[in-house]
Amino acid sequence: MSRYPPRRPRQSSSDSDCDFVRPSPKRLNTKSYSVPIQPSQSIMSEPNSDQNVSTNDLYKLMMSIKQNQDSLRTSLEQRMTNMETKFTHEISKGIQSLKDEMSMEFANVDNKIRTLENKMLKYESDLHVKNTTQSAINENSSQHKLVFKNITHDTSDMESLKAYVNGVLNAIGLDFNVVDVQKIGDNEAIELDGYKWIGCNRRILSNKAWRGSGGIGFLIKNCILDNFDVDILDNSRDDILWINLKCKHDQNFMLYLCVCYLQPERSSRGNIAQEFYDHLLSQVYLYSSHNPVLICGDFNGRIGNSQDLTDSIGTLPERCYIDSVKNAFGVFLLEFLNDSNCSMLNGRGDSSKDNFTYVSPIGKSVVDYMITPHASLTKFYDFEVKLVSDLLIDHNIEVHPNSRVPDHSVLQCSFDYSEYRNYTSPHVAKTPIYENNCVKSVRRKYDVTKIPNDIFKSERCVRCLDKVVDSLLDRHNIEQRINSIYETLLNTIHDEMDNVLDYKDLGQSTHKRKRRNTKPYWNNELRNLLREVNIAEKDYLRYQGDRRTKTKRREIFKIKRRQFDKRLRQEERKYTAQRLNRIKSINQGNPKEFWREISKLGPGKTSTNIDSVNMDDGSVSHDPSEILQRWKEEYSKLFSSDNTKVDSEFVEQLQNLNSQLEREYENLPVNQTYVDNTSTSELNEPISLDETKRALMSLKNGKAVGIDNLPNEILKSDVLSKTLHELFNVCFSYGIVPDPCKAFDSVNHTILWNKLLAVGVYGNMYKVIRCLYSKLQSAVRLSPTMFTEWFSVDSGVRQGDNLAPTLFALFIDELVPLINGLCCGALIGDDMISCLLYADDLVLISGTVDGLQNQLNALNDWTKTQLMNVNTEKTKIMHIRKTTKDRTQFTFRLGDNIVAFVNKYRYLGLTLSEHIDYNVSVSELVSAGSRSLGSLISKFFNMGNMDYDIFTKIYENTVIPVLDYASGVWGAKQYDNIERLHYRAIRTFLGVGKTTPIPAILADMGWHPVFIHNQCNVVRLWCRLMNMPGHRICRKVFVWDRDMSRRYRNTWFNSAKTLLDRCNLSHLTENDSAISTRFILDSVKSKLVADFKDKWFNEINNMPKLRTYKHLKTEFYAEPYVQKHLTRTQRSAIARIRCGTFPLEVERGRYRNIPIEQRVCKMCNSGSIEDEQHFILYCDRYSVLRNKLFTAISPDPAYPLHINELPPNAALNELLSNNNKSIANFILDCDRIRREII
Repeated sequence: MSRYPPRRPRQSSSDSDCDFVRPSPKRLNTKSYSVPIQPSQSIMSEPNSDQNVSTNDLYKLMMSIKQNQDSLRTSLEQRMTNMETKFTHEISKGIQSLKDEMSMEFANVDNKIRTLENKMLKYESDLHVKNTTQSAINENSSQHKLVFKNITHDTSDMESLKAYVNGVLNAIGLDFNVVDVQKIGDNEAIELDGYKWIGCNRRILSNKAWRGSGGIGFLIKNCILDNFDVDILDNSRDDILWINLKCKHDQNFMLYLCVCYLQPERSSRGNIAQEFYDHLLSQVYLYSSHNPVLICGDFNGRIGNSQDLTDSIGTLPERCYIDSVKNAFGVFLLEFLNDSNCSMLNGRGDSSKDNFTYVSPIGKSVVDYMITPHASLTKFYDFEVKLVSDLLIDHNIEVHPNSRVPDHSVLQCSFDYSEYRNYTSPHVAKTPIYENNCVKSVRRKYDVTKIPNDIFKSERCVRCLDKVVDSLLDRHNIEQRINSIYETLLNTIHDEMDNVLDYKDLGQSTHKRKRRNTKPYWNNELRNLLREVNIAEKDYLRYQGDRRTKTKRREIFKIKRRQFDKRLRQEERKYTAQRLNRIKSINQGNPKEFWREISKLGPGKTSTNIDSVNMDDGSVSHDPSEILQRWKEEYSKLFSSDNTKVDSEFVEQLQNLNSQLEREYENLPVNQTYVDNTSTSELNEPISLDETKRALMSLKNGKAVGIDNLPNEILKSDVLSKTLHELFNVCFSYGIVPDPCKAFDSVNHTILWNKLLAVGVYGNMYKVIRCLYSKLQSAVRLSPTMFTEWFSVDSGVRQGDNLAPTLFALFIDELVPLINGLCCGALIGDDMISCLLYADDLVLISGTVDGLQNQLNALNDWTKTQLMNVNTEKTKIMHIRKTTKDRTQFTFRLGDNIVAFVNKYRYLGLTLSEHIDYNVSVSELVSAGSRSLGSLISKFFNMGNMDYDIFTKIYENTVIPVLDYASGVWGAKQYDNIERLHYRAIRTFLGVGKTTPIPAILADMGWHPVFIHNQCNVVRLWCRLMNMPGHRICRKVFVWDRDMSRRYRNTWFNSAKTLLDRCNLSHLTENDSAISTRFILDSVKSKLVADFKDKWFNEINNMPKLRTYKHLKTEFYAEPYVQKHLTRTQRSAIARIRCGTFPLEVERGRYRNIPIEQRVCKMCNSGSIEDEQHFILYCDRYSVLRNKLFTAISPDPAYPLHINELPPNAALNELLSNNNKSIANFILDCDRIRREII
């Protein structure tokens, strides 16, 4: 019998039944594991009862048990680990098998879905074609009619107006209706069955307008609302309303509509044309970036026979005009069209459907227009003007007996948006990105603004780069291995960039719904508030219980809405202030970042949507495959030689000659090749490491990446220099270039190779150039998702290549001696100038018609031998002559083509006329400068509150360079149209009208006239010509002009001499020695500015309108209120008071011929003349506001005396010459009270 109690049997987890579930139907067998233990004899034997157990024996027994337990645990853990590893591997294998089966199944489902989508697209396309052939207008059709009506509401109720409008709509059958009602109440609306009214009535009413002050709006048919979501974009002004129509079925399509009304020139509300068009221009820039825009309105402007297109827009048809009268508002309208790149539909439809838009007993005119950007002009068609009288008679529309027939016609057009669709076709190739010889549809854009210093220094990257270098150093069979080596290098660089740089993948989104562009100040707080508003709105609208609870829910919804609107305005103001402060902070320190932020203020980049192509038979195709094929064919013709005109025998002889020259150059000793006594052996020396580093560091940052997707900032890394150096040397030594595209075989540039060999380019340089052009191919990208197939190029040089200009210069080098050898040019002194060549622009000059024809014949013969083509459409003849001489009747020919005459021609950016009239040149520059100013105005309004320094800097760097282009040639004379554009920029910033005196706004802004800068450029060009070497053509022409000035008066030299004489520098014109340009320019500018200030001071003292201003301003400088960070409204209030254009009685009476003594103040009973002094200092109506003003500004250190203690003129000067916001707010508050009463 054992002395110890029997032990409980040990139970292992392995003894229990345990099943492991796998994806496969097999089940795993359960296994048991046990560890045999050999007990010691002392434990198993039974001691004698009378024998005592010692402590030592117990200790040995315990240690033996512990060792057996440790051994058992170790063995169990090892076996459990082995079992777990085995089972994990089997489970992973089963899961992977299941994933593969699911992937195959998903791929099959995707193919079925894609097939169904293609069938649905085909069905929708067939259905669309079927619907468009129907004569009736279908509600779901993509073609809709739009109309604009200007209505004079003279009835006593709204019902007659509604009946008239409803009659017109039913008669014409329109979908979108734009309405301009001249007299309508503040809260009145045109509500008609079947239409939704979206309108905006005047908020500021006149006391004399007892029937209302009018309004503008849209009437949209309800069926249109089933397919479009309508949002109000902007109704901040009473006279301009913008809405947005977004297609529910295609979120990518949106249509922007605008209705506007510009009050007449002599309206009681004042002349606001400049302010009106500036606001409209900023909105056009904002909305017309990617979608069609249509502006309808009564502009009260007549443009006569003036065209709304500039010469740079040559593909659009000119408009026909029926109204030959032009007024001041028409000039504003033409400037707006030019600045906004827009055109009008008026005059571009069927001439039988055109008519006057305003017809009344007092006359007829065209003042109502439909306007759209150039890019959208072809989308609108069937423009028609319908007289109201014809509509009343043809459709029996009844008019209220107390109403008169409206005098404005109905303007109508149709719009087709069916071409605005996203094409999904298997024939449309995506934008290819070549990596690992595969075409990827997703492009990765890396953030290279924060490149770490340890890039390319990781152990893995260094090992890979060393492997690339070793492969390059092994020159065995390098021609076949270069592509794989280059791919390895690309993969190494891209992997390192993926690991250390931030990036985003660019590609076509898989989401059908277009992602909305959120506001930059949108955050989670606003999102949560908007969610609460939506919940409260749904609770209110869906509740159908008692009235009290519904009213309570309505109040909760209104409270939530107000909270959201308030917070939204706060975030917007906060964001605007932060953006303004950021731009101001980087204005001086970081110019690159400054201009990057400024570029964000204007309109976004316009992406051209090429959705159609003209076929050879004159039809228009919208098939994506035909579009791509057509573009490919046309560009293939452009970059390929005309084989029908190639002399095969000549080409073969030239190839044999090239081969002979190549063999001769290869046999020449090193460093002993001379061609025309000029050594070219340096071209073949190996590329040094320093040359490689200099070339890499000269790369410009921020440029677009190539097909390898490597930014220039990455290539500048020092770690890559050695690898790239070895790569370049291998390419240079063996005449090979990596070709990751594997595109086409070699093509022939036989003549180019012959010219390179003729000038001594041989060896490695010759081989690598030939290799570059042996695999030349191109593709046309129509959009980010439409890319033609690659096609070979067997003529021309690589576009955008740094080597291309040099190669072209070598190619065309022999043409100039050929033309000069004819001796048919124009004599300039003792020299004859026959041609001017700049890159690929060639100008032939001759004094006789026979001489010019001989030059054309020589050019035609040379192009034939060189297998080149001359663009006959851009080749023109301009006969330069006096105005009294007629143009020659000679017919010039270039080969078999007749060369047409032109009266002006643009050369190197400057338009020259046939009579050398610089007014034509300046007009073109003003047109371009006006567009630049329009972009500045858009940024000005978009920024919200641009200050003086930023506005001046942008103007001087974007507008002035355009107006100043080549002014050294034409700038000796002052041109009014340039100065008008200059004044327009000032008026925009100050917020004043066109009637504001020019001397006042120039002085307050501190800007000098543009002609001062132009005349300084004339002197600068004169100094440059004086210091120019005698062999230069410009110097020879200058000397010839100086000699001619002794006999003729109207020469450039005489103009420059007159300018120098006026600046007391006449002695310089007789001295040919070198002169200091800076000293002369400083002297000329100082004299011109001094003369201008004298003239300015006389003008402000002789203008009656500046009665107050002449006491305020005695020095020419930028006023503090202009440089102060005021809002445009505050700045405008101070500027109008100072410049005498504030609508006080003393100013308004001038236009009504009221004697000065009768222009008394109507706000008080003092009988005093209401001028600026009385309005600010003495009128009793504003005494409360005035006391608050004086209290607010008295503690200011800038006011040493109390305003009441100063004399009137001194007090007014103190108030209007300072920059305190309280003064501007006082003027605005007084004006608000004044307008409410008068």
